Amino acid sequence: MLLRALVDGGVLPPDLLGVALPLVWRRHPALPMVQALALTQSVSPPNVPIAGRQLVPFELPVVRQDGLDLPDGWRFTAEGAAGWPRYGGGSSPAREWLGAGEAKLYDLPLVALSLPGLVLDPRPDGDPPQNDPALGLPVQYRYDLPYTDEVHALAQLPRIPKDPRESSPLPDTARPEPPRPLTRADYAAHWRRLAERAALAAADGVTAFARQDGRTVLRHLASVHAWPVSATFALDGYPGELRLDNAAPAPSAPLALTGETALPGIQGDFAGGAGGLRRLPAGAPADSAQYRLTAGSMAAGLAGDAGYTDQRGLVRGASLPATNLIRTPLSHPTAGDVQLTTTRLPLTLGHGTASWRLWFRDLPAQGAAFTKASARSPKAVELDLDGNDPEARSSDYEHRTGYEWRLRPLGDDPDEPAPGLDLFGLRFFPLVLDRVAFSGDGVAAVEVIGRLQLPVAGSDDEQTDLSNCVRLTFSGGGAELRLSAVGIEGDALEWPLAVSAGEAGDAPRLRVGRVALASGGAGLTVEQARLYFHLFQVEWAVGLPPIGFPNPATPPFTLPGANGPDPIVPQRVALGLDMTGGEHTLNLTLAVRIGRPPTGLEALYRFDEGGGTTVHDSSGTGEPLHLNAASAQGMSWGPNGLTLTKPTLIRSGAPAAKLNAAMKASDEISVEAWVEPVSGLLTSGQFNLVTVSSDAEHRNVTVQQRKGLLNSSSVDAWLRTDATNEEGAPDLATPAGSLSASLTHLAYTRSADGRTRIYINGQLKAEQNVGGSLDAWDDRFELALGDEITGGRAWLGTYRMVALYSRALTAEEVSARFGAGPATPPPRPEARPSPPR
Repeated sequence: MLLRALVDGGVLPPDLLGVALPLVWRRHPALPMVQALALTQSVSPPNVPIAGRQLVPFELPVVRQDGLDLPDGWRFTAEGAAGWPRYGGGSSPAREWLGAGEAKLYDLPLVALSLPGLVLDPRPDGDPPQNDPALGLPVQYRYDLPYTDEVHALAQLPRIPKDPRESSPLPDTARPEPPRPLTRADYAAHWRRLAERAALAAADGVTAFARQDGRTVLRHLASVHAWPVSATFALDGYPGELRLDNAAPAPSAPLALTGETALPGIQGDFAGGAGGLRRLPAGAPADSAQYRLTAGSMAAGLAGDAGYTDQRGLVRGASLPATNLIRTPLSHPTAGDVQLTTTRLPLTLGHGTASWRLWFRDLPAQGAAFTKASARSPKAVELDLDGNDPEARSSDYEHRTGYEWRLRPLGDDPDEPAPGLDLFGLRFFPLVLDRVAFSGDGVAAVEVIGRLQLPVAGSDDEQTDLSNCVRLTFSGGGAELRLSAVGIEGDALEWPLAVSAGEAGDAPRLRVGRVALASGGAGLTVEQARLYFHLFQVEWAVGLPPIGFPNPATPPFTLPGANGPDPIVPQRVALGLDMTGGEHTLNLTLAVRIGRPPTGLEALYRFDEGGGTTVHDSSGTGEPLHLNAASAQGMSWGPNGLTLTKPTLIRSGAPAAKLNAAMKASDEISVEAWVEPVSGLLTSGQFNLVTVSSDAEHRNVTVQQRKGLLNSSSVDAWLRTDATNEEGAPDLATPAGSLSASLTHLAYTRSADGRTRIYINGQLKAEQNVGGSLDAWDDRFELALGDEITGGRAWLGTYRMVALYSRALTAEEVSARFGAGPATPPPRPEARPSPPR
């Protein structure tokens, strides 16, 4: 009643208890237990023994009634009036202790001190046989105890010493604040850090109880065999007891773990069978499938003629040495048979005039080859573990990953830190021994994946944050192999030309799409290379010709758009690669224009004459290039331009000299138009909007409306270069149906790098490369609108504006021109002064 009154009065919110469930800290009433990592402390190291480590947090339940969160069955008891109250109702582990969703927390159990191996874990591994009646937590047994604190102390990660040159406190700097006590707001973040550290220090295959085929079993005792058990816990009195026995129908052979007998752990004589392991009673007769298990031991026993088997189930035979290789047979019940292969002497891997040495130990070969993929266990694949682990112990993470290998320069000390290997002047850092093919007592092929880097002054380290991996293939026989192939692993190679404090940052960089071994194996050739650099807060990208190593030659080259209209334009780049000192150079030539930049506008037609047979050039560039029709028939003038209602040719009557000369000089062109195609009158075919040509087979440039069936139209453009035929093929066309019968803005552009594009209403609709230059243009060709010079391509519709430029409009300019509308003319060039009188 009091809580409801406070809520009704606005003193407390109605969801007060539900938002932050009350916590009660509990300990086990009968057994001394501590947290494997201290939830209740923030001091270091995490395994400091304090009394608070006996306590773990539980949430009190809350029920929603009539829009109000209320306590659900809370009950507190005390022994006498002076006794401390104890909670006696229902509860569940605190959400901060468990975590939720993707942030679930593990490895934060309660550990029994008097019964080593016993844990109460709110998120247990495996499938515990029962819950503890006192706290309601799942009961599990772990093989890494009673040394839990020792293991988890590893979770206290070493501190990285600070370089005093980077930061040194001033004499008057205040002392750092000590860790503050934990509060409710800190629990979740603090316990998450503990769980992460515990995961780093966790051992493999230590959780005992699980369920198989509806039975409780103990795992990880011997090989892949499980022990079906009947487990009984007595946890209501000190020191506690765990009693294990064979599950029916096997004969009884109990094992009691309590007091000092719990210290050795689970051990004894066992025998295998179809139903799993069974424990043998004392004095049992010898059994052909007998195991002698000693807790914590890797002891091996003779397994007939196959070799020796250990408690993991690995059967290892005698090693067979030969001249170049040592092979040891190894088998496992689930992983199969392999030959652990070791080099007696290092292999020689040659390339060019240099050589490396490769040595490996216990490489798990299957058949005549080793592959890294075949040596990964299902667990390693599941967890995406990419490196081999010479300290592998659990069959879950696979004994086959316990191999070692070294790749070093010839004559180098293998115990020194691995340097970047020289590969035709580049630096190679080995990462993965991916494949080894064997032939008899020798090696036929080796494939190694590693980072291939351009040497850079100020940094000899691996550039781990860039895409730079390649696969090297060496082929040969015996112990002598030579580099036979090089390929990129991934999309491309990224090579910075400079670093600052070890970081590439915005430094210029090369991006390489292909790398190959040069003819004769004397070097490398990189192709599909592009140079990226930042200038004026814009990233520029330039394609490069193939580059050869170890002696790269990069002649200067002109950038696309070098003749652009911007006030500052990068024009020419000279790249110098210094393979000795890594002092690479990039010389850039800029064009700086003062005054109003040129627009590139060469001819402009506004169609605002209102009558007559002449369309005037109002560009203001050079001699006007006016156009005339032979007759006014079929020409309908209005306030919105000129409409052609019948076949009409409007032509210059003489060569379009200023257009031809300007386009050839710039090697670029743009044709812009506002038009409204007629609807329903044109049959299927091609109809000229704008053309510079003499006939349909001989043209400099032509922009057409191509009409298909069912009134479906598109834009088609033909451009003559010295790499096309005289007709301008191959043409560039937009998709069918992309041109409508409404007023439309069209733009066709071609830049000096050969890229041609068609835009409709500001949107890019088609693009391709047209190589060659415009030097192939014929100076005799006329400019015409509405039809081909020789007829047969008559277009019907309305012209609002047509403009021709001696440069390629950018996508931004096309979009701006579309947004400006047909009534806004393009910028005209600056007025030219009259000649002196």
